[in-house]
Amino acid sequence: MTITPLAPLKQQHQPNTIPHLGLVCITFDQQVRFKTMTRTRYLKLSLSERENALRGLYRLNLDSLHKALSFCAQNQIGLYRMSSALFPLSDMDDGIGANILEEMSNDLAQIGRKASDLNIRHLRKQGNPYHDCF
Repeated sequence: MTITPLAPLKQQHQPNTIPHLGLVCITFDQQVRFKTMTRTRYLKLSLSERENALRGLYRLNLDSLHKALSFCAQNQIGLYRMSSALFPLSDMDDGIGANILEEMSNDLAQIGRKASDLNIRHLRKQGNPYHDCF
């Protein structure tokens, strides 16, 4: 066996630069917390209960997304990875979640404008159906 010495690694950033940090969708703090609902619980609800539950859940999560963007801006974080589970059960066959999201299209556009105004980019998580928000 022959041992070949490796060439020293080149420094990839300037010594006086600060790395650009991002915030991922999972947090442990209540300041930015998203809620969800299990499919099992959802299916036990009547159609009107499903609609009310999802509407409240989506509004709560949209509010949390606003808080997440504000947190990023306050802490000079210019990248945010939004959870693909931001609007749970929106792909169910009953169409309730998808209809609610359609009704919320102006609110979703507003969150995109806020991110743009704050110069916060969104890292597109593969499979995230809401990546066009920002």
